[in-house]
Amino acid sequence: MARTALPADQKAGNKRCPRKPTSRQIRAQTSRARIYETAVALIRKNGYDNTSISDICGEAGISTGAFYHYFKSKHEILSELYIRADHFFESYMATRKERKNSVEEAKDYMAVYIHFVTLDGLNNGMDMCRNLYTPKNELFVKEGRLMQTLLEDLIQQGQEKKEISLKFTPHEWVNFLFTVLRGIVFDWVLRSGVYDIDAYAKFHIECLGNYLLY
Repeated sequence: MARTALPADQKAGNKRCPRKPTSRQIRAQTSRARIYETAVALIRKNGYDNTSISDICGEAGISTGAFYHYFKSKHEILSELYIRADHFFESYMATRKERKNSVEEAKDYMAVYIHFVTLDGLNNGMDMCRNLYTPKNELFVKEGRLMQTLLEDLIQQGQEKKEISLKFTPHEWVNFLFTVLRGIVFDWVLRSGVYDIDAYAKFHIECLGNYLLY
């Protein structure tokens, strides 16, 4: 016997809706966040090298096994900052006040990056910056991070509006710009934060903006 076709509204009802997180998943997310917040607070207070996993576990009231269930190492706590940074920039792009010129938008984006990694994101965490800006941090070369793709989109739009040079692809531009930005932060770390990085970076960002021009 041939099947009777389902009404349109019934067909729509068969579509899967995004599943809500289970109570177990919510508890896991809460536990991970609590460990992270505890670890960051201790690192800011005592320094990275003077904070052990045992210290974190004791302050958070968890076992060492529970720590390793959520984080592979103490260094992964620092890596979590960059995962959160991706979400920060997603929010920034969604709520920013658009400028008419794409180059100015790109310069704003770069200034926010400098400010976030050194101040807002790390709360004057020189010690954390010192441990993040090392060759061991593989997140710097990870392709497809949201922080990078958001800037790629902005640059592509600028190229389409003939405001940003076509000498590089958006992906090449982003690699170039982030190489310079990371170099600025690395220099700031090497010099133990003796200068105002926002003011110092402003000159370099202006130069990068001029280089972006169509």
